[in-house]
Amino acid sequence: MSKITSLNKTTLPVLRIAIEAALASVAGETGVSLKIGSCRFEGDGLSAMFQLHVVAPGANGEGVTSLEEADFKRYASDFGLRASDLGREFTAPAGERYRVDGLKPNATKLPILATNIKTGKRYKFSVDGVVRGLQREAASAAV
Repeated sequence: MSKITSLNKTTLPVLRIAIEAALASVAGETGVSLKIGSCRFEGDGLSAMFQLHVVAPGANGEGVTSLEEADFKRYASDFGLRASDLGREFTAPAGERYRVDGLKPNATKLPILATNIKTGKRYKFSVDGVVRGLQREAASAAV
């Protein structure tokens, strides 16, 4: 990697990749999950600030892999869900299958994160949409 002399829209993605590689090594050594969040740089191009999310695995070793997963386990009941719903699959009205991955408690309209089973792409859902999808899955499993 070449030396970075100025921090801007072009150089920050390069720096982010290098930092993520270094964090992966630290995460492997310590057992915590490390993820870079948002980033901003000053207009002078001399300084930047990255947000870092750190999630510990917990005393029982049943850790979480992301902040969103930890938030789901912590706040699921506030949204009418159970912590055990994390990882469950449901079918959206369009017929696509999704797996519940996490929760963003400050997102008012679409707080539930789920991954499309077929494509692996992550989407945001309303609480009502996920609850209905999980209920449909439970009903079809009971038949």
